[in-house]
Amino acid sequence: MNAGHAYLETQIATATPQRLRLMLIDGALRRARQTAEAWAGPSPGDALEPLIGCRSIVAELIAGIREGSSPLADKVLGIYLFLFRELTEAQLRNDVARVGGVIRVLEEERITWQEVCATLGESAGDSPYHLPAEVVAPAFLKAPIGTAQRESVSFDA
Repeated sequence: MNAGHAYLETQIATATPQRLRLMLIDGALRRARQTAEAWAGPSPGDALEPLIGCRSIVAELIAGIREGSSPLADKVLGIYLFLFRELTEAQLRNDVARVGGVIRVLEEERITWQEVCATLGESAGDSPYHLPAEVVAPAFLKAPIGTAQRESVSFDA
């Protein structure tokens, strides 16, 4: 086992739930960007592996949320289900624009979870979904509805 792999394993083993979620979001974002770059480059066939990896990470994010546990958890679950559908549609249609939308949503999620980690620190404890939304994601709640980035997101089936 190389040093980088051992370091990553230690980070994962000692991370708080909120930090683990941020690590997953970072991984999904990295793979979504790789997908977009591959489709835009000379080897669009290279997009499949990172796209499947991104979708697998989003599936893990979905699996980590208990539906009905709180209104905030249900909203986040809806976002992740939307991302999963968009990635599936992007793969079926070779649609780089859908991947671009996924990247924008994941960037927002990353900012939100960075705030969660900063607010809760590195203390382990209950899932942040059980805390008031004002504590966990104040910027998300204060953002005006219908901003340019959120207008393109649809939760319709």
